[in-house]
Amino acid sequence: MNLALSDGLMGVYLLTIASVDQYYRGTYIVYSAAWRSSVVCQLAGVLATLSSELSVYMLTAITAERAATLLFPHFNRAIALLRVNIRFLL
Repeated sequence: MNLALSDGLMGVYLLTIASVDQYYRGTYIVYSAAWRSSVVCQLAGVLATLSSELSVYMLTAITAERAATLLFPHFNRAIALLRVNIRFLL
């Protein structure tokens, strides 16, 4: 779910860049300084960075969880049972 969210953020970023490209088609050089200092450009940069970092983090977490499952199969089961027990207590 989190990986899909990070990919969705990249989609929003790409749609933003595509729409700005369409808006400034042929006249970007005139408005480039104004665009690069605009709030929309800065927000697009934040979205791109957040999406990339979140994707790498989620892939690392998924890989670590799968490696732990392969290396320590019984330990993961104990953690899963602990989670179930905690949910029943709440």
